[in-house]
Amino acid sequence: MQLFVRAQNLHRLEVSGLETIAQIKAHIEALEGLSCDDQVVSMCGVPLLDDAVISQSALEFSTLEVTPRMAKSTAPWLERERSGDRPLRWTSRRRRKRRPAELKEGSSITAALSMWYQHLARKRGPTLTPKSI
Repeated sequence: MQLFVRAQNLHRLEVSGLETIAQIKAHIEALEGLSCDDQVVSMCGVPLLDDAVISQSALEFSTLEVTPRMAKSTAPWLERERSGDRPLRWTSRRRRKRRPAELKEGSSITAALSMWYQHLARKRGPTLTPKSI
């Protein structure tokens, strides 16, 4: 069986159908010098498992792509969210503006406008009031 492996260079491998992806990784380590733990072998963008047998995967005459495993991110906004058993989640750098509780569903438009006028009056002085508009 013939396989093509695209790493830094393109290689042609003659393999029997009984080899696993882990054994293919060992061949690639000998050819490219990239350790087996740092390799991600994929076909058409889908990573292949190490214990998958080539004959069961129907990989004859196909091209396997080998990429190095990416290092874990040490971004500061990721570190803040790690705590206990909660899953790691991305956080936005910009925070959403929170709506006042009075503007949520069930409130009237006039109440919301009067709150807005009061907010502007505090910001710009007493000249702007609902009566003057």
